[in-house]
Parts: sequence; C-alpha cells; structure tokens
Amino acid sequence: MIDPEDVDARFAALVADATLDHPVTPPIRSAAPRGTRILVVRAAHDEVWREIEMRSDLTLDIVHEILQVAFAWPDLHPHLFESGEQLYIVDDEVEHLGGLSERRMHLGAVLTAAGDQLQYRYEDDVILTLVGAHPATDEDPAVLVTSASDADLGAINEAFRSELFSLLLAGVDSRLINMVDRLHETELGHRLAWRLADLLVDRPELTADERAQALTPYRWFLERAGTEGIELTAAGYLKPSFVQEAAAILPSMRTWIFGIHREADVHPVLFFRQEMQRIGLLRKHRGRLLRTRKGAAALRDPDRLWTAVTDSASAYRLDGYPADEVLLTLLHAATTHGTPIDRAAIAETLTELGWRHADGRPPQSHLVGLPSHLPMFVLRELGEVTSTASSKLVMSPAARALARDALIAPQ
Repeated sequence: MIDPEDVDARFAALVADATLDHPVTPPIRSAAPRGTRILVVRAAHDEVWREIEMRSDLTLDIVHEILQVAFAWPDLHPHLFESGEQLYIVDDEVEHLGGLSERRMHLGAVLTAAGDQLQYRYEDDVILTLVGAHPATDEDPAVLVTSASDADLGAINEAFRSELFSLLLAGVDSRLINMVDRLHETELGHRLAWRLADLLVDRPELTADERAQALTPYRWFLERAGTEGIELTAAGYLKPSFVQEAAAILPSMRTWIFGIHREADVHPVLFFRQEMQRIGLLRKHRGRLLRTRKGAAALRDPDRLWTAVTDSASAYRLDGYPADEVLLTLLHAATTHGTPIDRAAIAETLTELGWRHADGRPPQSHLVGLPSHLPMFVLRELGEVTSTASSKLVMSPAARALARDALIAPQ
C-alpha cells in the first residue's frame, strides 16, 4: 500500500498503473480519441528550430507550454498565436484584443494540411509549419521532439515526462499546475499536487439518468418556460406563487428556514434564476422569462445542459484572484469525499500564493468558497444539501463529477 501522503510515489503509481487504495488507470489523455492525428510540426525562429510531433487534440495553451520547454525559455513574457488575421490568446486578453481563447482551440483545428502555418508571438516570434501528419495510436506520446538544431533531445523529452507536464497533457487547467510550480517544495504545494494526482484517478462516470437527475432544477425551469415563458412582476421578479414552486425543486431550499414569498428575499431562487440567464438558458423579454435557443437545445440534449452548467461552475476564465479562488474551490470539491471542503486550506493556499486584501490582510477561510460564490453556488444545486452553513456543505457525487469536468479540458 502506498502512503497517500507520498505524492511522488502516487504520481509514479499513476504512471505505472500500480494498485492503490482504489482502481487506477493511466492519465486521461493516454488513449488517443478517435480521429486524433500526430502532427509533425517544424517550429523555427531565426536559425534555431525544433521538429516536434504533437497530438492534434492538444489545445494551444498546452502548445505554448510545449514551446517554452522545447526552446528552454522561462515563460516571462506575454504570448499569443496568430493565423492570418485570427488571434488566439490567453483568456484575460480575449475581450481586450478581440481574439479567441487559446484554451478552447485545438492545434489540429488550425494546422490541417501540409504547409499550414501558425505564428507564435513571444519574445522571439516562432513559425509553426505543418510538415506532415499520421493517425495517432495509444502508444504515441502526446508530444515528442524528434530533431533540433542546437539542443539535447533527451533532456527536452525527459522534461515532457515530468509529473507536472503529465498533468498538463492530461488536460488539467494549466493555472493549477502553475500554482504547484510556484509552491514547489512546500507542504501546501505537496498537498495541492496530491489533489491534482487524485483528479486523474479513474472513477465510474455518471450515467445519463444520474446526470439528468442532478440537473432536475435546470430542466424544470426550462420546461416551465415552455413556448409562452414565465410571467414576471412589474419589477421583473418571479411571482410569489412561482417562487414557492421553485423552492420545492432547488436542493438548497430544503434547509431554508425563512419565509418564501418575494423572489428578492429568497436568495437561492433569485440567484439560480439569474444564473440561468447569465449562462444563456433563459432571457427576459416583455415581462416574461423565455427559453433561449441554447436553453431549448440543452433541454433536448442532457449532455449540452451538463456542459453549460460545467462552464458556469468555472466561469472565471480570467487570471487573477477570482480565478485562483474558483480553481482551488473546484479542486477541493472534486477531490473531497464525504466531508465539507477544507476552506481553511483554500485560504492558506491563496495566502501562500501572495494574495492579500487591500488593507494587507490575507484571505480569510470564512470568506472563500461561500455558497453565494461561484462555483459553490452551482455545485450546491446538484444533489442533496444537508446544511445551510457554508462550512458544512458536502458535495454530492454529481457535484464532485461536475467540478472535475470543469477542471479538465474537453477532449
């Protein structure tokens, strides 16, 4: 039996498919999804070049990390990808620069035919040229440098086999991996790495029926909106009679101890309705709450609805404090079984990462992971709620599954 506190042994076991205290399979991206290709890419700047084989399903944020390792750069400068007039950039620059998110774009969607090029703008511009491609097999590594003008191929490829890079290739959000790197050789970093390793442990997927059951409140609102919509008050709120109906559906309302009258005073119902609008499932129009096209499609297809709610849970795409708190909360929610998440550990990790209030105080445990904050607001509506106290909320199996999906990039 491997000591669960020994993160190095745990990572080694994951890679070797050893037996732990629960079944383990290799990392999620070890098997190539159907249709995946190995792209042979020449990456060159000035007279320096690398020939790299990369899986077509890798997203551009991972390609950025690959190029940093391949050229032994310290990742100290801003970067972006450019193809023709299209920019692919980090999420916190999307609105400012008008590009697309690099976390949502696969390399194989940009480089499709031999000769296609993609420009990587860093301190030195790198031109990525597709040389060739062939179908991927499960034995093919996700990335392999096959030749280089001025580098030790063994050292580069060894770096791609490191534990943290394995997590990155498995699709785990790169910002969490960067946190582990920043907390290297600290106890907090050790614990954080253990939780990331736990994300890759293979567990049974929720069945379609289990997902549908967990999404009951969303489906109920969408069904009630129908073709006529839900009538609102003159002030734009749900009517008291409808609030009472909704209160009987939402898991968080099962321990509500206050009156159920005006929507403005019944916060779980108000926040849930506003959340469905924010993620584009419902919209207000002429005094009614209407189902959008996205909402209609999600009602017909449970997978689409699950994806919409997953995106909602990880809504803070921007870098900075909100994203770090959300990511850590999701990680704890996904890897904590049967007990409330450790909000003190989240606050301690945020403090160690350097976050402070304007007055210099470190983050406080009673102010992180609140039920009214994303992602806890979303997760608490996916299953049974046993307490209104934020320190006692226990994640349901569906909530843990959705938190895990929110942290691992789609394949």
